[in-house]
Amino acid sequence: MKRLARSNHTAFIDDNILYVWGGYHQTAGDDAVLPGEELWLCDLDSGTWERREISGESPPELSGFCGSYLNGTLYIFAGCDPIGYTNLLFSVDVTEQCLTWKRVTNTRGTVPSPRNKHSCWVHRDR
Repeated sequence: MKRLARSNHTAFIDDNILYVWGGYHQTAGDDAVLPGEELWLCDLDSGTWERREISGESPPELSGFCGSYLNGTLYIFAGCDPIGYTNLLFSVDVTEQCLTWKRVTNTRGTVPSPRNKHSCWVHRDR
């Protein structure tokens, strides 16, 4: 499968591997959301790209989401799906041989309101 040019995706580097998920690309002048069931990895030493499939309950088609990476897990939060703003949280452990999306529902405290075009980051390993 061919790597597609993309924008509004999330990316992070771990152990000299660049990971890229989500976003969208232009097709015939229109924005098309890229599949949530794939993760692209680039070995920064060799420049070699690899596509990995992700099974499980994947995030809906999203724009304006944020992504953070912590302890081997990529987290995707909120954004705008075809219905409107969301506050859903998903995770995938990228250290596993078989990647599987999980919807995170076992949180504590007040869930943030639905949002779009925001940012998130890791602070003090949290």
